[in-house]
Amino acid sequence: MKARNEMQASGRVLVDSDLFSSILAFQPGVHHVFLPLVNCPELPHPDWLQQIAAVLTPWYATSAARLHDITHPRILSCMLEHALATDNVAMLAHVHAQKHTRLSLQEGRFCVKTNKAVAMTMTQACDAGSVHVVRWLDTHIPESFTWKAASTAARRGHLGVLDCLGERHPSMIDSEDVLIEAMAEGHVHIADSFLARQPHLASIHVLTSLLDVQKGGEGPIRYLLARQPTLLVDHDTDLVPSLAFRMTDGMSTELFAHCIHGLTTISCQLLMRVAAADNLVAFAELLDRQLPNTDAVFMTVAAKRGHLDMVTFLYDHGYPCTTEALNHAAAQGHKAVVEFLTNHRSEGCTTKAMDNAATNGHLAVVEYLHQHRQEGCTTSAVDGAATNGHLAIVVFLTTHCNEGCTVAASVGAAKNGHFEVVMYLHTHHPHAFSTETVDQAAGGGHLQVVQWLHVNRLEGCTTLAMDLAARNGHLAVVQWLNENRSEGFVLAIAYAAQKLDKTMLAYLRRHCRRSSGGSLT
Repeated sequence: MKARNEMQASGRVLVDSDLFSSILAFQPGVHHVFLPLVNCPELPHPDWLQQIAAVLTPWYATSAARLHDITHPRILSCMLEHALATDNVAMLAHVHAQKHTRLSLQEGRFCVKTNKAVAMTMTQACDAGSVHVVRWLDTHIPESFTWKAASTAARRGHLGVLDCLGERHPSMIDSEDVLIEAMAEGHVHIADSFLARQPHLASIHVLTSLLDVQKGGEGPIRYLLARQPTLLVDHDTDLVPSLAFRMTDGMSTELFAHCIHGLTTISCQLLMRVAAADNLVAFAELLDRQLPNTDAVFMTVAAKRGHLDMVTFLYDHGYPCTTEALNHAAAQGHKAVVEFLTNHRSEGCTTKAMDNAATNGHLAVVEYLHQHRQEGCTTSAVDGAATNGHLAIVVFLTTHCNEGCTVAASVGAAKNGHFEVVMYLHTHHPHAFSTETVDQAAGGGHLQVVQWLHVNRLEGCTTLAMDLAARNGHLAVVQWLNENRSEGFVLAIAYAAQKLDKTMLAYLRRHCRRSSGGSLT
């Protein structure tokens, strides 16, 4: 009868789900409540953190006495994530006491108990704003504190965490760098607290750093200037680079006007050059109020960049000009600026205008200068245009101007492989050739040009032709020169050896002869 009653009791236990769950809770292994946590992702995720909280919060309330039974690494990591997010020191202490290594939340897994791993845990606690956890870590594991932890708390705006860390690390917390991190994210309440204790932290370093960063808006800058208005006067030159940076990065004219108030003339001149170079007319208008209109460099800078709006502004406000403005505008191909300066200024230009416009390939500017100005050009115009392969400009200048060119025209064209230009020069500027023409064509590896010059010109070449071709690795040119010319070489083998060009070396030693006296034609 007794045995029968025991069997009936066991049966009732097995069919009673609540009683059966309680018994299983005390069995070895993973508690069934925690099974969903075993398979959660390695890296923390907001959705999983909610699921972790849904599992752990009620379990803590009813079964906290059984914490010592939890040893599964993944569950411990979930507990640590939950502890850091909820500022639960008891759970943190339990995880820390286990034989398992501490969790590096940056990697989402347990890692070796190193200072780096502990520091990552501290950083995550600072990120969450968990003051009690931060205090526990800083007290029990001093090596957990790092600059990154303080920086994280500042960027997230957790003043309580910073105050907590400041109790043990005052010199690092009450610092300009921490203040910058906080203010860059717009956390003015941290600035209020810091500057109330340490007014000297309102420094030019903080101001320039806030100007340099590309976030946080202008509010923190305005706040700092309101707290310490003498920064602008006391540190004039230190402010210029940061202002120059922000001018080109969306700074409001209102804040800019505030910042430049009281700057020296030299500082305003430097900023005006930035405005001229980047076509920042709105900023130039503000700077103009503090500058004498006596510096011609602004017009030159604006003209060189092709900023017609800025050139017009400077003209309207009486800034002077020199021939350099039109020279640079022409050289860069800014025809609209060239036309404006020609029509509104009397300084004119020099022959550099057409010379450089031709060299850089700006045919429309060359044509305009020829029609509307009297300065003309020099032989440098055709020389430069030919060197850079601008055949249309070479033709225009040859047709409309009398300056002609020098040997530099054919040498430059041949060196750069501009075959059509070489042929045109042969027809219209036959005097502009020398042995250097073939030498440089060979050095550039332009075999077609070398062959054409060999057939159509009488100048020939020097040993430099094969030397340069060998130095630059042009084996086909070396072979052709050896088979069709008699100049030979002087340094070709040395150049090939220096470049470790075995193929070139073998050919030179087997087929070519060294010149005994230099040039032969």
